Amino acid sequence: YQWRAASFIVSNIIDEVPQMAIVAPTGAGKSTIITSIILKLKSPIKGGIIAAPQQAIESGFYEDVEYYAPESYLAYKNSVSTKFIGKSKKENLYKRLRESRSKEKDDDMINILLGVTQPSQPKWALTTHQQMTHWGDSLWPSDLSGFALFIDEAHHAGDGTELFKLCSEWIKRGGQVIYVTATPYRADGNLIYPENIPTFTWSMSEHASSGFAPNDFLTRLVLVDAIASTMSEYTGDTAPGDSVIAEGVIGKMFRAWIDDGCPKAVFILPANNSIELSNKLEELLKTKGARVVNVVGTDSAKKDSLISALDSERKVLKSSDSKVDAFIACKRFDEGTDWPLCSHVYNWGVPKSIGLILQRWGRACRQKTIRYSDYPEKFKNTACITFFTLKAAKDSSLENKHFELSWLLATFMSDWKTGSKFQNTIDFHFQNAINKITKASLDSAKDEAEYDAVQKSEEEAIQSVKDPDTTRIMAKAKIAAIQDILTVDGESPTIEAIVSYIKTMKIGDDALNSAMEKIMLEEITRQVPEAIDCLYNKINTTISKFPDKIIKADLLDIFRSVLLEYKDKTISISEDIVSFQTAFTGQDSREISRRLKELVEKPDLDIGSVKKIIQQYYDKYGKIPHQRLDGDIEFLPYKETWRALQLALLTCGRGLGKKSSIRKVCEDLGLVHGKKDLSLDGIKLAISEYTKDKNAAPTKGSGSTSMYFEDEETWQGINEALIGGWRGLDTSITLRSLCQDMGLIRDSGISRENAIDAITLYKQEIGECPTSRSGDATKYFGFKTNWSIVYQAFARGSVEGVEDGLGFIEFMVKNNLKDNKGEFNLEIVKNAILEFYDETKLCPVERSGDATKYFGFKITWKIVEKRLRGKLCGIKEETSLKSLCIELGLKAVKPQLSNDIIVMAIKKYYDENSCYPTQRSGDATKYFGFQETWASVSSALCSGIRGLKANQGIFSLRQNMES
Repeated sequence: YQWRAASFIVSNIIDEVPQMAIVAPTGAGKSTIITSIILKLKSPIKGGIIAAPQQAIESGFYEDVEYYAPESYLAYKNSVSTKFIGKSKKENLYKRLRESRSKEKDDDMINILLGVTQPSQPKWALTTHQQMTHWGDSLWPSDLSGFALFIDEAHHAGDGTELFKLCSEWIKRGGQVIYVTATPYRADGNLIYPENIPTFTWSMSEHASSGFAPNDFLTRLVLVDAIASTMSEYTGDTAPGDSVIAEGVIGKMFRAWIDDGCPKAVFILPANNSIELSNKLEELLKTKGARVVNVVGTDSAKKDSLISALDSERKVLKSSDSKVDAFIACKRFDEGTDWPLCSHVYNWGVPKSIGLILQRWGRACRQKTIRYSDYPEKFKNTACITFFTLKAAKDSSLENKHFELSWLLATFMSDWKTGSKFQNTIDFHFQNAINKITKASLDSAKDEAEYDAVQKSEEEAIQSVKDPDTTRIMAKAKIAAIQDILTVDGESPTIEAIVSYIKTMKIGDDALNSAMEKIMLEEITRQVPEAIDCLYNKINTTISKFPDKIIKADLLDIFRSVLLEYKDKTISISEDIVSFQTAFTGQDSREISRRLKELVEKPDLDIGSVKKIIQQYYDKYGKIPHQRLDGDIEFLPYKETWRALQLALLTCGRGLGKKSSIRKVCEDLGLVHGKKDLSLDGIKLAISEYTKDKNAAPTKGSGSTSMYFEDEETWQGINEALIGGWRGLDTSITLRSLCQDMGLIRDSGISRENAIDAITLYKQEIGECPTSRSGDATKYFGFKTNWSIVYQAFARGSVEGVEDGLGFIEFMVKNNLKDNKGEFNLEIVKNAILEFYDETKLCPVERSGDATKYFGFKITWKIVEKRLRGKLCGIKEETSLKSLCIELGLKAVKPQLSNDIIVMAIKKYYDENSCYPTQRSGDATKYFGFQETWASVSSALCSGIRGLKANQGIFSLRQNMES
């Protein structure tokens, strides 16, 4: 495989391809591949530079290299024609130019790049990334034709880095760039090098299956009985401040090494606060006779000892000749520091990056069976990594996350592209670790004074966040990108279309505020860097468009469905401590990635096939499809969801050349028409006729209204128009409330006594209290009703014998039918919102004050909002009160604004009040002609949303008007 890689690159260099890549796992000998390429290129290339990220990697190039390859592999023009290729030292292949800048080093680099070296002098500079960026391009000639630049560990040359800029300049001057890496994809799923360049790929699963690496892969997780106080403690970036906890982790690492049989191992400790811990671990290992190289620290002596030890260990031909049993390090073993004798890696924490995990695990992935004849039999074919982590979740949840992380790693080991599609669907970091601490601080508050204290700490926190303006600008840029995505035939999208798109992508409707909220929560725990990371991740991984991917919810379903049959591969490995182990082989890795790839690589679409399946759905069900339909599309021969189809239409993905939507296609097919304006009198007439026909007033779930309106309508659509005041209506009322005002809704028949009896019977039969979603309640009341109607009767105060304002949940608590345990989940929140809305005809916001009567326990709407945004107390997906109100049909999406509309409203306000409005001027509905507040307008101006591009507030706009 090394020879095939070398020949592939040589062929592309000779064909004058400007950029190419080699992707091969840790331990595959990428430095050997590069050396062999150079040896084969004696004639067609003048020389160039090999840049590695650190001196230890650079040293790997300076070893003897020899090849015995079939003659057929040498059939390239200008290639060396002997089977024995040579040794790099004898060939005097490299000139080390890593030291600090000097005239002598400058001259050496210039001579190499001008091709003026003598026959006995090297034509290749060997240096580091840091030295490259230190030099810049000032020493380069204007014409680099015939010169090659090899970037080892090319993930350091990502878009926007100084190294990336140097690579681009090298190509502009006629040179060729070869990217070499084990981790070709970034966290956002994009390649680290340009798309569509020639790439030789050799995966870890191929490496292991072919006998070049151990084939028995083990991932293990050991839980330390202490709570992680910060995310960086969970990921292993920082050691806990409590020395007892920290030394407990060291003790578990040592005991695990003993239990494993004292294998050759690398111990990786946190980058912060670890010098004393490394000394403690070194002492423990030496009690068992281990020979330890401890390189934790930043001084040059540590670096020199690492390089010296690795150089010595690489020359070892027998395991018994090795002088090292364990290395202790922080960052120094993250890349390029190969120790071929290693079989086990003991890692403090679970790193954030999949690439980093695989890099560290790669230390144990060198082939040992052939190279070391006396290597211990039990470790010959093993590559094991063990994570030692502080608590962040329940043990059962931890086991599931470890299971999913293990098979995600297995997928990456076979196919980086497929693995990267699933990377952001799995929360293997337990990002609620910090939120749990915040939750505890919120739940411990006993009165409003403490709530105020929490609020004050949040306000102080937001002031201390580093450069919040930058994050706002980034968010606005992403929102602008969404608007661009949804622009069809030059027409800008409505805010409704943008919100629909965001919902499809599983994003809250106010992603920026949500992310800023996370910053506040994180800052309470003194984690500013983590908070900023959280915001950037939120912006970059959830608002970004994914035109060639299935959306997150579908991906997670696919991933877990494929993993079901592998569940028995994860086992508990100790009765004394919480610990789990997952085992798989290279063949398992290839099989699972193949199956996942088959499920996510969907065929291209064309508008004709989309129209066909929509027409089939309409013919079968008599209604048009929408993106929220559950399950797969039944009219296709492969797995596909309506959500994924909607996303492809919106983003022109998968071969669709024109932006559209499911509804737009339905309109093109004549299945639905543009909606006409409505009148309140016309709706009342339709309601009266429906009530005569059905002997009951219509509800939003009553289906089609075609018998009562000229155009095809639904009662759901009528309800939305009434609530939002859309389509010519000047209303803010629900369909039910209108029916009630018309005297068409009968008395519920629910009383205090029959409600108590019904709830008691339900509890005896089901084992829990009913909710508004518990369905039919006829058998419990003795007359036709359901629990939703019961709930709404309490919300409206129409239950006989029950005082107004007592909600359904509070009623159950007050009458000892329900324990006041403070239950909190999405359904309970939705029911509370509905109850609040039916009582006040308003949607709750975090400033709406006390929410106790709607939940049955002491809580405020501000705390509810915090829990929704922070995914606390059982809330699994981030949302907000506003998002839930829109989902429940209680709140209309805000209409688009323009500077002209706002200026006109400001003038009206001034004419009426003889002063200008501010963001605290309250309701602005009368000045805009639709439901609006000055605070909302100010926010839209500042954030550049709702069709506004200017980055200004009401005050700035007023100043512009005056000038």
